[in-house]
Amino acid sequence: MAGLRAAAGSAEGQLRAQRTLLAAHERSLAEGERQLSSVAASVAELEAERGRIGAAHARVEAEHHALLSEIDALRAQIDPAEEALRADELAQADLERREQAATAALLERESAHGRAAMEAQRAGDRQDAIYERAAADDIDVEALDVPAEGAPAEELQPEIDALRAKILRMGAVNQLALEEYEEAAERHRFLSEQVADLREAEGSLMELITALEGAMSQRFITTFHAVAAEFEQSFVRLFGGGSAKLQLTGGPSGNGHLPEDEPDAPTPAGRGQGVEIIVRPPGKKQQSISLLSGGERTLTAAALLFAILKVNPSPFCILDETDAALDESNVGRFREALAALSDQTQFILITHNRGTIEAADTLYGVTMGDDGASKTISLRVEEYV
Repeated sequence: MAGLRAAAGSAEGQLRAQRTLLAAHERSLAEGERQLSSVAASVAELEAERGRIGAAHARVEAEHHALLSEIDALRAQIDPAEEALRADELAQADLERREQAATAALLERESAHGRAAMEAQRAGDRQDAIYERAAADDIDVEALDVPAEGAPAEELQPEIDALRAKILRMGAVNQLALEEYEEAAERHRFLSEQVADLREAEGSLMELITALEGAMSQRFITTFHAVAAEFEQSFVRLFGGGSAKLQLTGGPSGNGHLPEDEPDAPTPAGRGQGVEIIVRPPGKKQQSISLLSGGERTLTAAALLFAILKVNPSPFCILDETDAALDESNVGRFREALAALSDQTQFILITHNRGTIEAADTLYGVTMGDDGASKTISLRVEEYV
């Protein structure tokens, strides 16, 4: 009995599974039929659309053939018109060439006519002048070539030749001489007034140049003495001793030195003159700047620059590695001089010296990042002090 029950239970389970599978197949079949109906509807719609597109294509084809026929008809009309247009253009170009040739010929003939008329006028004027001079000399010009009545031509020929030679020596009379003289006289008066004005302006300019040269000379001398005095003090501060002086060379007086007791000497400032720097560093003899070492020349140039800035301050001053040749002690004095002038002049320094960097208020640097690109950084010292 137990075996029968187990077989019955197994059969029932298989039956339920078969029913479930059958229901799934029925659902799949219903879904397939639904999809088939949908596809059939889509096919019908596509067939209808195809029919509409075919009808539209037929209409377009008909219109295309009609347009091609119309284009052929228009081309049949255009080609003769273009041929006629080209013929007309060629005819027009030929007419234009003929017109230009006729215009050029007309202008040439008008010019020739004008020249002939002018020559005829001049010949008539010369003939009138000859008649007038002959009348003034009691010469009967009309009878020159005609023998006197009752006198043989051979007897009158010498007199005729003499009269003709006299007429030729007299030359032609210029009827416009009086007008030309008036024009030349008026032109001469105008040019004379212009020359007088130019000479007056030249005098004024020379006076102005003399005054400017005097003012420049005076200002140059005053500034030179002030810079020279300040240079001596600046040199001593930077070198910690020694002496220095500035003097002019190649001046009009021969030695070029500016006299201390005649600062108002009217010499043209800077003409043919140079500035010579004579220095004596501590522990050395007096010599020219060209005989100094690199660091000494740098300090001397810095002393002269600081002297000029002290006499005539500038808003900005850019120094590019000026302290490269200076040792540590000289860098300290150089830094102190910069600090003393920083109230009146803003210094922009390019330097690698740490001693000079310590005197800066703001630092700007260029560095390279991990990506290999350069970038700038800035630092205000007062924010970190």
